[in-house]
Amino acid sequence: MSLTQLVSRRMPLLSQQHMVSVLIPTFQREEFVHEAVMSAVSQSYENLDIVICDDGSTDETLSPSLAIAAADPRVRVYRQESNVGFRLNMQTLLELAEGSYIQFLGSDDLLEYRAAETLSYILGSEQKAAIATSPRYHISATGEVVGLLDSGPLNATRQTYHEPATVGRAVLVDHRNWIGELTTAMFRRADLSPNEFAVYRGKTYNWISDVSTWFTLLDKGGVAFTPDVLSSCRIHDGQEGHRNRELLSSDWVDLIADSIPHFIGTWVDLSVALTRTLMELGRDLILSSDRAVQSEYGRVVMHIADLISHGSELIEFRSATANGPGAATESHVSEKPKKPILMPTEKITDVWNMGNSSEPETQFQMTTAASSREGI
Repeated sequence: MSLTQLVSRRMPLLSQQHMVSVLIPTFQREEFVHEAVMSAVSQSYENLDIVICDDGSTDETLSPSLAIAAADPRVRVYRQESNVGFRLNMQTLLELAEGSYIQFLGSDDLLEYRAAETLSYILGSEQKAAIATSPRYHISATGEVVGLLDSGPLNATRQTYHEPATVGRAVLVDHRNWIGELTTAMFRRADLSPNEFAVYRGKTYNWISDVSTWFTLLDKGGVAFTPDVLSSCRIHDGQEGHRNRELLSSDWVDLIADSIPHFIGTWVDLSVALTRTLMELGRDLILSSDRAVQSEYGRVVMHIADLISHGSELIEFRSATANGPGAATESHVSEKPKKPILMPTEKITDVWNMGNSSEPETQFQMTTAASSREGI
């Protein structure tokens, strides 16, 4: 994997607070990215390490980020030399992060003004928690608030702590991501290695990368919840999950199976979780006329039927073993992202002319392979 570093300047330490890395993956998001990045740089919490990594966009996605980075020393901008996909781009961002806390930010989502301040305080005060989260707004493509996305069993009128087993079970049995999308939560960088993103107990989950990442963190601790609304999740037709519902359902079934006996410990819970998934799948199947999609749905249904038929034996067997057959091993975990490789200055110039007559070097401070930052 090759990466071009476009803007990198190290900020002075503003305080003794924990530095929060706000990690922003971008790809073909020219319509939304400026608002997203501005919601990060405008945080009340100033000790931020804002890292943007573009996955080979061919539109003007990176232009706003470069302009913002030119004026804010906390912002670093990178570009993959070729499209590597969402999961590997996110793993690259985790490799680049320097803060002790991690806050993801979708390039079409928004953070509220006190998001980093509030969530970092919660993580610092709730040592048993591996995740700090909150309610979030559902906004339209135009930014209008459509409603408040439910936090289900986490809902409370004050800050609360929830045990990992309770949260994991609720997510699976209710077939709902109560913890929230990637933009919603904050966690400690030490609790998630880059190659663990979108990986749970040895399996990669491309279509529920948020839930699988949260489940890996639930192995480290519980969830701290604040009732303050701290982010906005934009839902629009351009999102990949809306076009691959059958693959999303398949990932949910695999996650349920991999969660035995850690979060699914009884046949009743297993049956309820699978039935809820089957109901979601059936609703989507009615709307689809694509033969390939219907075939994939059929495979998922057969998997569900097999799990229900043999669920009791599977729970008993895995409960009797220390780690269970789903436990992660080093050989199963996704390949660790390579350190970014910088192109020579003249190649960076070629990439970033993009039809602009002005020279990139005069607009943005860019580093080359001679950068003094270790590993960059």
